[in-house]
Amino acid sequence: PRLVLFDLDRGCEIAMRALGARYFTLEAGKPTGCNPLQLEPTPARIQFWEQLVHTCIETSTLPLLPADERAIADAVQAVAMMPAALRRFSTLRQNLPKTGENSLYERLGRWCRGGALGWVFDEADDRLGDLHGASVIGFDTTEFLDLPEVRTPVMLYLLHVMEELVNGERLIYVISEFWKALDHPIFSEFAKQKQKTIRKQNGLGIFDTQSPSDVLRHAIGRTMVEQSVTKIFLANPEAVREEYVDGFGLSLAEFEIIRSLGALGGRRFMVKQGHASAICELDLSGMDDFITVLSATTDNVALLDEVRERHGNDPFQWLPELLREVQDRKTRTSRSGS
Repeated sequence: PRLVLFDLDRGCEIAMRALGARYFTLEAGKPTGCNPLQLEPTPARIQFWEQLVHTCIETSTLPLLPADERAIADAVQAVAMMPAALRRFSTLRQNLPKTGENSLYERLGRWCRGGALGWVFDEADDRLGDLHGASVIGFDTTEFLDLPEVRTPVMLYLLHVMEELVNGERLIYVISEFWKALDHPIFSEFAKQKQKTIRKQNGLGIFDTQSPSDVLRHAIGRTMVEQSVTKIFLANPEAVREEYVDGFGLSLAEFEIIRSLGALGGRRFMVKQGHASAICELDLSGMDDFITVLSATTDNVALLDEVRERHGNDPFQWLPELLREVQDRKTRTSRSGS
């Protein structure tokens, strides 16, 4: 199967890279490697390019008029005829009208090389157009969460890339702390629609959150809950009845189990599917190396960067070194504390 993960704070990066993933950390202010106009033109992609340009330059105070939309469509068509090396926002801008105050030419200037947001789509060649051969793909867009002007068009492109990977083969897409993703109107609508169709396309979606209330407060939260066939609940002694019973559809007995699971010790959790539920336990005792990979810490992610700098991207080369250095650090800490 193909796995696509939208990460938060690089929390899954070690595990993803250990699987040989193509993992992209998109940082604010630095060229993203997203240049959608360099994809091979197709009717669907050309339509997407028009939508992307609309998203970048349209605001509530400066809506696009029908004449503006036609001008953008003409400019996109002109750029689509050019060689890939020339297909970028700066070139598209040259094909937009320059007349009048707040012209399309001026408005797109922010998104072109030399503009305040040129780093988003215009200052590097595209890195995402060749992902069809990758079986594991990760995106970390944490730094964009509080930049709505950038966040929306970037997420639009990443979702477009993922949608193109849907070809009938098994696809799993994972959204960490997905309640934050639901703050994106585009991501919210995508998740709502995709949950209804992904099983027909031989795929499934996995979503996680630490706080049920964060999901339920969203307009489509209840829809997401209803469309999720299998739910996994961790222990929560502070669980709120309205959220778990009314929001997630647990019985009172199941709700009380969630509140008391932690008192039982171990790593127990509840799996609920339809009207059936079961208590499970994940025993990871004696598996410290696996925990290092599966559950990244800030220190270990920083160490990952150092180790990959020395040993390259092959996990068979960097992973043993990472595990050794993590163990050495634990040993030093233990000695200094004794």
